Amino acid sequence: TLPPTHYPAPPRTNNKSESLEHVFENCEKDAKAAKRMGIMKIEEFERVKARMAQQHLEKETQIQNLQAEEQRLLYNNAAITIQRAQRGHLGRKRAKRIRDKSHTMIKKTKAVTLLQTRLRGILARRRAAERRDWEIRQLVYAKSLNDIQRAWRGWMGRRRATAMRRWRACLTLQRVGRGYNGRKVARDVRRGLEYVRMVNEMAVRIQCAWKVKVAVEEFRVRRVHCIAATELQRVYRGRRGRLRAAKVRLWENTPPGPERLELGLEMIQDSKDRFEAQRDEIDALHRAQEKAENRISAISKEFKETDQMEGEIRQLVTKRDTLGRETD
Repeated sequence: TLPPTHYPAPPRTNNKSESLEHVFENCEKDAKAAKRMGIMKIEEFERVKARMAQQHLEKETQIQNLQAEEQRLLYNNAAITIQRAQRGHLGRKRAKRIRDKSHTMIKKTKAVTLLQTRLRGILARRRAAERRDWEIRQLVYAKSLNDIQRAWRGWMGRRRATAMRRWRACLTLQRVGRGYNGRKVARDVRRGLEYVRMVNEMAVRIQCAWKVKVAVEEFRVRRVHCIAATELQRVYRGRRGRLRAAKVRLWENTPPGPERLELGLEMIQDSKDRFEAQRDEIDALHRAQEKAENRISAISKEFKETDQMEGEIRQLVTKRDTLGRETD
């Protein structure tokens, strides 16, 4: 091998020359080829050695011929290559350590799994033996337990059957008692409705009789008053007519002059008085008509109330018949 060469300044180099990485790759290829070949011949070894020295000299010459920037790039590439090789070496060592640790963990896991399998088998066989013993005991105790359960269930069934018969008897008694009470209540309701209907009918009859009596008395009084008023009006009007006829004859028989003029004025005043009296009579007739209309309205209202009472009585009778049919 040649001794290392020290350079005072970074030499200039050409970009077209081979890089240091290619040199190392060629060296590795040559080493692998030599390893495949086995023992190299001395001539070949010397030839390879000379070629490597020649390549090293060429490389050094190229490095000296490089510029400063190119030399810096070359050194950076060389440093990156060295770092990559060192990191690969460290990564392979770490991977080997992890693989060894994983293999150790797998072996421990297999050992623990084997121990767990053996222990679980022992526990399972023990549980199976205990289960067989328990089943044997159950088979031994089953008959006596079945006898006890059958006796207990028979006693409970007879007790439930007795309670069911008593419950049905109670239901029958309740049904009969409620039916009797319902029929009694329906009979009382029918009697009450019949009494209400009878009272209403009697009240209606009494009201009708009383209203007839009042109407007849009122009619008689009005008839008497009407006859008396007619007679009085006839007498009064006859007297007024005779007086008016006497005044007319007197006015006709009186010669023209102041006396006849006074008689004419008196006749005009009498006409005015008769007109006022007729107007008062017309007003009185209107008031009497209004009273008659109010009376007719009151009578119609009473008839409506009577019809309403009859409708309520019919509804009560219908309810009574419905309750009677439901009770039957």
